Amino acid sequence: MTVNEDRRSTHDHALNSDITNQRLSIFKSGGENDWGRFLLSRITDDSATSSEKTIAVLTLVENFDRISRSWSPEDYELVAGAIDLAKSKASAEAKMISTLLPSETDVDSTLIDGKFVQRIEVTPCVGDSEQEVVEFGQLTLAPGCKYLITSEYDKVSESNDLIEICDLDSGIILNHTALEPGFNRFANTEIDLSEKSDTCRIGFRLINRSTTEPLYWYQSKSISLFPSDAQTSFIDAFAEILRQERTKATKPIFTPVTGEPLTLIDIDRLTSLQNKFSGERIFVMGNGPSLNKTPLEKLEGEFVFGLNRISLLFERVSWRPTFFTAFDVRVVPDNQEEFANLDIEYKFFSARYKKLLGEKPNHYWHHTKGFYDGFESCFEPTVPFTGFGGGGTIATMAIELAFFMGFREIYLIGTDVSYSVPKTVVQSGEDIFGDGVKLNLESTKDDDQNHFDPRYFGAGKKWHSPNVRDMKIGFARAASYIEQRGGKLLNATVGGELDQVQRVDFNSLF
Repeated sequence: MTVNEDRRSTHDHALNSDITNQRLSIFKSGGENDWGRFLLSRITDDSATSSEKTIAVLTLVENFDRISRSWSPEDYELVAGAIDLAKSKASAEAKMISTLLPSETDVDSTLIDGKFVQRIEVTPCVGDSEQEVVEFGQLTLAPGCKYLITSEYDKVSESNDLIEICDLDSGIILNHTALEPGFNRFANTEIDLSEKSDTCRIGFRLINRSTTEPLYWYQSKSISLFPSDAQTSFIDAFAEILRQERTKATKPIFTPVTGEPLTLIDIDRLTSLQNKFSGERIFVMGNGPSLNKTPLEKLEGEFVFGLNRISLLFERVSWRPTFFTAFDVRVVPDNQEEFANLDIEYKFFSARYKKLLGEKPNHYWHHTKGFYDGFESCFEPTVPFTGFGGGGTIATMAIELAFFMGFREIYLIGTDVSYSVPKTVVQSGEDIFGDGVKLNLESTKDDDQNHFDPRYFGAGKKWHSPNVRDMKIGFARAASYIEQRGGKLLNATVGGELDQVQRVDFNSLF
């Protein structure tokens, strides 16, 4: 038995079939009446998990008219109380109340999560100056509350740089936060206005103490914190928060924006994997040409997450990845048979591909979101209900899934993040990324230089124009989110152009 097989034997992913079958029988036996009563029981039963209660509340709200026709007055009172409780808990949660826009006119714009946002550059200090200071904006905040100011920034130097928040009327510095080096980092600065009786004007100041490197700040969000005795956990308030945030285009929680609906069994199967591999490490394998320079035989017995056309590598290695995912709307249909028949233990797909790829024991279905829609929520415990995605590349979705399954030591390999489009490729559609390449691409020859095998996007294969800039931003933000949650994402790729994630030598890991 190999090391990998031994590990897998300790992570059996069989579900409790009695529970899932019981739920199915409840839904099928009595129609909408029993369905409604089952959902009510989930809300009021102390043994139900927070996730189950969340699903129950959302489903009741979305289908209220249809499933409540035969309810008694007591049933109506019960569900009204449950929804009121969810609303009251949600109102006690932290709320975003304002987006801070800089007051300076000499700001530029940069692309973050697919949107152009305002950015300020604080230049290095020069001459005898010990620091360069930019006062860049202000907010007017109500008294009697605590606030958390979340700022996003890029900082390369090791100098002691700060963000300061001050009371503009008194000149008092309310708090400051030291900025750590890194790309797309976050600084959370709390200010306490609970003892104030008048409206406060709050100013923001960036301090760069480096003599060589600039400091970049991106538009911030101000978060209002309610008094501590009104706080409640995020999971308890999640139901109403999610209800408020879902757009008209989004279906109830069992139905993603596109594709087939998720069932209770789909949700159960996915959540059965949550933290299942805690304490293990994993290699998320991109498909760049650097794999041809990587001693892949060392991955024997390791957990590996494969992507897209990873099967082209199987003729070279004796091991197989434990996990697999693919998502692109051109790549998945174009390789339908190959992906559906891969003999890999855990395969993750968007529910939109249910009919295309078919139900199989190793197929796990999940919600997906747009590549720029709430990326940070993909690293929260509620991700089975909010959806995976948001990082500009399928590799970041694999990172999210790995983190969800409990891996806190995640290494990237084969993530070269450098692309060129051969002249033999047929282009169509718009140049949406502004790099001179049209969105829809179709290869006419086996001359793919962007991946480990020239057949990867070879003759007849359809693919999309790669947005390298957003990929790098996605990787950098994923590394930051994981670090903030006690894990690490490191880049063990041999060469390549992904310098936004801290590098580590691949050979040093064995």
